[in-house]
Amino acid sequence: MINKKSLIAGIALFMFILPQEILADPSPGVRWLQNEPASLFDLGIRKLEKYVEKKQLVYFDKGKAKVVHPLVTRYGTRHVEYYYQKNTLLIYTISLFNQDIKVGMDVHERMCKDNVNHFRRSILNDFSGPEYAFGKEAGLRFMKKFFSHMAYSKISRPKNLESELVDITSIAVNQLVSSMGADIRCEMPLAGGPISVTRKDRP
Repeated sequence: MINKKSLIAGIALFMFILPQEILADPSPGVRWLQNEPASLFDLGIRKLEKYVEKKQLVYFDKGKAKVVHPLVTRYGTRHVEYYYQKNTLLIYTISLFNQDIKVGMDVHERMCKDNVNHFRRSILNDFSGPEYAFGKEAGLRFMKKFFSHMAYSKISRPKNLESELVDITSIAVNQLVSSMGADIRCEMPLAGGPISVTRKDRP
């Protein structure tokens, strides 16, 4: 007959020699993330990223842009970034060119300008109308869509919030022109305006 005390002691010994799970508290960085609340701004950026990705896929990747930009072979990643130190919001994409077609840098720069303006218009298309086509008013409607609470609005919401967001937001296209050994960046305000062109030579 098995001794009850011996059986209990054997089970205890068996449990002791099993690998023990190591428990630890969250590291300082993880603890900070756990305590940091997600903001309406964070949620707005996330919704904006998804929208920009969808619009780019519809507008560029399905061939509409190739009517205007026959040199474009494909478009790359989409980004929405806020630069805290500068208080600027940037929506940009990356485009690649058909390397089998040889053209001068002046053509690439002209295409880049067309590209960024069409990208901007595609983003604002759902918020534009005959009386405010792709301008400041469309930008205000655009910002209110992504940076608002769901189904309600707080009295404390700044009255000029959408205008502030439009004023700090730019649209950009980074064009990779490997055959020319350089990249071109075209940038313009969300509500429309001058287009700046920056050329960066590769080492």
